[in-house]
Amino acid sequence: MADIRNALGLRGLTEYLELWGLISEVNLTDADDLDRWKPEASGVFSTKSAYRCYFVGSITFEPCKRIRKAWAPGKCKTFLWLAIRNRCWTADRLQKRGMPHPEHYPLCDQEDETAQHILATCVFARQFWYAILQPLNLERLTPNRIGGTKLRGGSKNSIKMDSIPSAF
Repeated sequence: MADIRNALGLRGLTEYLELWGLISEVNLTDADDLDRWKPEASGVFSTKSAYRCYFVGSITFEPCKRIRKAWAPGKCKTFLWLAIRNRCWTADRLQKRGMPHPEHYPLCDQEDETAQHILATCVFARQFWYAILQPLNLERLTPNRIGGTKLRGGSKNSIKMDSIPSAF
């Protein structure tokens, strides 16, 4: 207490005495400190465990695992990720930003250009999917005109992925 100079006041003196009581129970030794990373059973820090800790309690996006583990090249995985999250620069997104855009999808000139239409509900997209899936005996997965295949994403504007086989 000899270190205290000037008047602390009642509050300062109370805090000082509380702190004194807390640290008086601590025993310091000359031994080396031991660092332990609690989230890991071994006690050793890893970037992987820190990353997992960072996302504890967050909502997972299930198609992400299928995209990440797919055999496809990185640029295909990136495109699929953007399509599922409805982040492709289609006419509907351009319109929201006040940018010039076509009135209808130029290939079929039947509906508005959306990622959902381009990838699943357009006549040409359905023909493409049938041609790809039929030799694999998976033609039942071909998107139909009523509702189409939906790619499921996390936001209300994202597209849904219901009928995509796990090989994709």
